[in-house]
Amino acid sequence: MTIGDNAERGNTVEAVRALVRDINYEDWLYETSSSAKAAEMRMKNVSDLYSWIVADLEGDNYDKEEKTLKEVVQRLTLRDMMERGEEEDDSDAVQLMTLHASKGLEFPYVYLIGSEEGILPHQTSIDETTSRKSAV
Repeated sequence: MTIGDNAERGNTVEAVRALVRDINYEDWLYETSSSAKAAEMRMKNVSDLYSWIVADLEGDNYDKEEKTLKEVVQRLTLRDMMERGEEEDDSDAVQLMTLHASKGLEFPYVYLIGSEEGILPHQTSIDETTSRKSAV
């Protein structure tokens, strides 16, 4: 039975286990690591990841619902993107975000796209202070 067969039949835990086993990842770690201790540490990381995936698939303490492998991978990807975003906050790059997401943040240059009279600030909330704040 292939990894894909296990995943399609709903045996996603076995599919993940088979993936690591079938590609001989542990052997590869020992061959490419600088020492046996380094390989063991890296394999422990794999075991921790596997445990986290299994817990997420079966419904963990935070979310009791079982998830599909696709949902778990999407969650991992999102977590990775968020962590990278936190690390790169000081990067010198264009950042696109909504007006609400930018509240409390400071940037050397800010461009508001689609800032039309009556839309930003909204016609119903226009007062002198709001107009002044959006002009700054």
